[in-house]
Amino acid sequence: MGCASLERHAEPALPEVKLSETPTPVQAAIVSAAAGAHIQAIRPGQQLADTVYRTYIAAPEGPRIVAVNAEGKIVEDARVIPFSEMPPAVQQAARTACSGVMQLCRKSTTHTPPVYLVDYLIAGDEPSYAIIEKNGFIRAVIGYLPEDPD
Repeated sequence: MGCASLERHAEPALPEVKLSETPTPVQAAIVSAAAGAHIQAIRPGQQLADTVYRTYIAAPEGPRIVAVNAEGKIVEDARVIPFSEMPPAVQQAARTACSGVMQLCRKSTTHTPPVYLVDYLIAGDEPSYAIIEKNGFIRAVIGYLPEDPD
């Protein structure tokens, strides 16, 4: 199963921007979150009605994906982990959460208690992800195609 590495083709392509092209509060939050680690890419996108900047960081403890809103608040901070590092209950839930192909596994430290996020591609191009609690409870499966009317 995928999920072992942060491969740039794992997520749908969004336009990359430079740190200097983001709002000042976003720049400050990203630099603080990176704590000197290499910032690989920044991709703007939408999360509900908010613009978020998903930042890929090559951190010493492993790749991280940090999402920052336009006001500079970190709304997601997750470390990319191999599928095998997820608890057995989460692994089982991930196998049944979505009929797509697993792309990336993350452990989020933004939530208390931490949750696991598993990204999938459905039918080869529709991105979705599952939010799974440590006990295997699937909190949500979320997916969309930008051109979908619903």
